[in-house]
Amino acid sequence: MDMNTAFPSKTLTAPDLRGRTVNVVIAGVEQVSYQSGEKGFVIKFQGKDKGMSLNKTKNAILMAAFGPKSENWVGKTIQLSPGKTTYMGNAVDCINVAIPQADGTASFDPTEPQNPAPATPAQGGGIAAASGIQEEDIPF
Repeated sequence: MDMNTAFPSKTLTAPDLRGRTVNVVIAGVEQVSYQSGEKGFVIKFQGKDKGMSLNKTKNAILMAAFGPKSENWVGKTIQLSPGKTTYMGNAVDCINVAIPQADGTASFDPTEPQNPAPATPAQGGGIAAASGIQEEDIPF
């Protein structure tokens, strides 16, 4: 039995990506209340059931790329990939966020200015085609 599925999460987790890097389109950002009483934010994606919790690092990347107003993020493509981070001294699974570029590369550095070029038909289908990732390949 795959124990990653034993305790399903309402939001996207690294195991949901099944080891794959995927491109998703932001549908919106919602404020949520957690069981602890704390407030947080979840990014929703077009055509996807699960959203992704927004932390300070992901927020910094998205603000550097698209500006501080979350309504300006809607319709923008981002790249999600499974990774590792340190939490309380332990390596834990995480989801890395990057801004895909028209040439198929992605930038993870929130201090670099990000200006993703819009995809055009002349570019052969844009970001998804350049990366080889198809919508039906997204596993969540």
